[in-house]
Amino acid sequence: MSKLTALSISIAVLGGIWAFLALGPLAGFVLVWAGFIAWACFFPVLRYY
Repeated sequence: MSKLTALSISIAVLGGIWAFLALGPLAGFVLVWAGFIAWACFFPVLRYY
């Protein structure tokens, strides 16, 4: 599996889990878009490690 495929799958899975949590049990406490922005800032850092 290439790194791009692994990254795409992990973002999709984590995004689905985050959307479920943000729209379900944590509704009113967290925002869906804030989680995606946080992941967008975090994943480029992983390229350097």
